Amino acid sequence: KMAGSSAPWIGSAYLFLQSTCKTIVLPSLYESSQKKPSVFKALKLALADSTGSVNGVDILKVHCSHPHLIVQLKFCKQENCRRFLQSYREGALQESLQNHLQLSLAMTAVPLEMELKAGSEHLDNMLKDEDRCLECIFREKPDRLRDEEIAELEKHLKSLIVYQSISNNMAVNDCASLSSPSLPYPSQGSSLSPPVTFTFQGQQF
Repeated sequence: KMAGSSAPWIGSAYLFLQSTCKTIVLPSLYESSQKKPSVFKALKLALADSTGSVNGVDILKVHCSHPHLIVQLKFCKQENCRRFLQSYREGALQESLQNHLQLSLAMTAVPLEMELKAGSEHLDNMLKDEDRCLECIFREKPDRLRDEEIAELEKHLKSLIVYQSISNNMAVNDCASLSSPSLPYPSQGSSLSPPVTFTFQGQQF
């Protein structure tokens, strides 16, 4: 039992995305070097929303197969995969991704259709049977490591997020750094003043 429980739970699935709006072609947007980081950012944020964690699910590769954008996903914990499936089933992932795409691409709306597959299994047909979906995803082990391009996009996104949080905290840090060095001086000053006043015996100056 111990050996079985310590083995990591790893599975893989493919998320097929297609815009229902004729003027928005997701693969074309992703193939554009200017738009690619925005599409990737929306994917990452929506997936983080669905699992409740930035590292809940990994994107291994994004394939452009007109009219679909196909996202290869890797799950490292059953609990994260379960959360993802619940979010997908309830339509929360779809709503989240539509919102993130709309914001990051600065568009009025990005309506989406989604499909989820693991190997030859269409998981959309069995979403109510969560354990069966988990089995299918667990059976499909990732056939590749994370794509180099994805690694670069991840790095770019992380530096953006770090930069944003630094600039948000800048004002707070400025106040803190101004106030903290000035604290020791008044206490030193007050401890110096009594000896200066009472130097001579019995006579106060």
